[in-house]
Amino acid sequence: MSKVIVLASGGLDSSLVMAKLLKEGHYVVPLFTDYGQYSVEGERKAVRDVVQWLKSCTGVSGHSPGSYEGGSITIYPGTLEDVVEVKVDIGQRVAACPGRVLAFVGAAAIWSYTEDWDEGSVAIGIHAGDKDQDSCRVGYEDSLNETLKSLTQSCLQIITPLMGMSRKDMAKEISEMGIPWEIMYNCYWSVACGSQSENMRYRCPGCRRKQESMELAGRPESEWSVPNKSFGSRDVARRDWKYA
Repeated sequence: MSKVIVLASGGLDSSLVMAKLLKEGHYVVPLFTDYGQYSVEGERKAVRDVVQWLKSCTGVSGHSPGSYEGGSITIYPGTLEDVVEVKVDIGQRVAACPGRVLAFVGAAAIWSYTEDWDEGSVAIGIHAGDKDQDSCRVGYEDSLNETLKSLTQSCLQIITPLMGMSRKDMAKEISEMGIPWEIMYNCYWSVACGSQSENMRYRCPGCRRKQESMELAGRPESEWSVPNKSFGSRDVARRDWKYA
């Protein structure tokens, strides 16, 4: 059973990564990073909720197999540890920022060193659908892997369990595995901008991606988001996503 640290944010990608690795029988450690993001509380809760749900799929003591619409949860052979949380203090609040994956991988390397890991992997949720103008886009994974292997004397390597999957493939697999959509959190803000504006223009890329994935998975429109009428679109229009 190989050891894998998953860079977990509570979103669709990292949640699916954990589920796939457990299904393959790996020893999984979810690592959540607080880097001053506006959405830290929403992400933190989502990571813990997803991990708790996934533990019901591993036969861990104290958890019983759950169920979801369509059938019973399959018991996966892997092992899932509790969430490890690290903090990266940059001195100010941010939404999403370029280079954050570098900080996450660095934190994972330091944590594994303190645990005396002599071999393992760091899993990131990059996939074919990642094309954002930040650190989540296809193309950097090979150079990052070489750097990590060099700096850790080949104790750690990068793995990308979702590489080659389209957003539609991922949406279908999330549904097939039964991961509850409502417990995952993809927004760059808190309260989630998807619940504040009916106008998609004023939703962050994370909320847009989640809605797109739910559409691809065939989830009913009523589940995509529930607009909060107490917020007007002008409350979120000030946010510049650099994403038209």
